[in-house]
Amino acid sequence: MVGHVNLKRGFALRSRKKTLVAIFPTIAIILTACATPLDGERVVRDVSFVASYNDISGELSDGSKFTGVAWFRENSFNGDFCLQAADAVCSGKFSARVSRRISGEFICSDGITGTYITERLSSGSGLVPISGTGELSDGRTATVLFSKIKNTRQTARCFLPPA
Repeated sequence: MVGHVNLKRGFALRSRKKTLVAIFPTIAIILTACATPLDGERVVRDVSFVASYNDISGELSDGSKFTGVAWFRENSFNGDFCLQAADAVCSGKFSARVSRRISGEFICSDGITGTYITERLSSGSGLVPISGTGELSDGRTATVLFSKIKNTRQTARCFLPPA
């Protein structure tokens, strides 16, 4: 009889261990889901890249200033940019194809969207951005200037729009 009780206790301990082993991955999955951005959530984070890039400086029609970075990788058809203002972070893409004038759209972490036009000049075998203008969905306008192209590792604060 004593052997039988020990057997039951051993089975009960093994069952508890199996239950705990099964529960811990489930808890880990639930916690991971809680840390994952939800649909529609606005996420701002640092993005690192190694590419050709320009620093961006600009001013909005209300007098507020913003800065940012635009970068592209060789043999890529598109580049990315991120802009930081006092209350928002904006992100967008641009055409890296050879064209003296490019235009596109951007979206900001505060829900504002906008359009831009960038003027580029020939330089060697490519084009470099010189200046740009933008219109925001709240009615403000923007003017932008670009630095010379740089080639190093860089980090930019970017807005990742909801999927």
